[in-house]
Amino acid sequence: RMQKRFPQQQDNYYKAGNLLYNYCQDVYMLDTLIVKPDEPEPDFKFDEPESSMFAMAFDENSLPDITDGIYSAQISSTPRQDGVKMFKEFVKLSKDSSLNSEALNKSGDLYYWAGSKSRALECYAESSSFLPNDAVVRNKLVDFCNDLYQFEQGLYSLNYLSKEKQLDYEHLLLLIKYKIHSGETKDLESLLKQAISAQPFPGDKIKELKGKSLMLSSKFKVALPVYLELLKTSPNDKNIEYTISRIYAQQNKEKEARFWLKKAIQHGFNYSFVLKYDEAWASIRKRRE
Repeated sequence: RMQKRFPQQQDNYYKAGNLLYNYCQDVYMLDTLIVKPDEPEPDFKFDEPESSMFAMAFDENSLPDITDGIYSAQISSTPRQDGVKMFKEFVKLSKDSSLNSEALNKSGDLYYWAGSKSRALECYAESSSFLPNDAVVRNKLVDFCNDLYQFEQGLYSLNYLSKEKQLDYEHLLLLIKYKIHSGETKDLESLLKQAISAQPFPGDKIKELKGKSLMLSSKFKVALPVYLELLKTSPNDKNIEYTISRIYAQQNKEKEARFWLKKAIQHGFNYSFVLKYDEAWASIRKRRE
């Protein structure tokens, strides 16, 4: 009712958005986003209106001795969708960066609860633009970028978190992984030291990242014992065995390279296209056995 009377009063949209948001946190079966084959964008579709109706209606249309009418609020059968609408209207009117960031962050949550990670990601990205130092939102942004293969955007946010010293342990490992896969060696060693110092007893995940970073720097002799150590906790791991064979191949130790390659194949390594194009085998590939 207040929105209809005062359409330019931003607080009414903010309060309505928060009301719907708080309700949606506690109820699972609500409106969801359904993607149809012929539609590029998903539409909201309500699951079970009878069991998850969120009433916002008022019976009274007038009050005694008051001639001014009272506008009745409509029933919201799609609280997630309506919550997003309320927050979007608020952002249009508001000039408060902090509240805009909060509204867009909550819109992202509503989209995620409704089943759309891509729309949630858009909201988190916009939220982060209003308040770049909000580590909670930026961590969500990183996670959704990772899930949706938006690696460049994810790497940018990970670097930002690292610069601001806001990286938690899991995202630190993710940053190291991204840098290795993108071929970035800058700060890689210091990030690995930071990760190792955070864990008195480094697990296989850190050891694997350390091995990959050494491979990236062509430090094959140093990388070999790392992968041999990994093999102790994951015996017969075809990927580790293949990596060991690559290390030997890059050192021109053909006998050892073939030995470990055969072990990898015996344990399920059958990526013929990798063997065909992997530069580590360039010199050995020319020979036949």
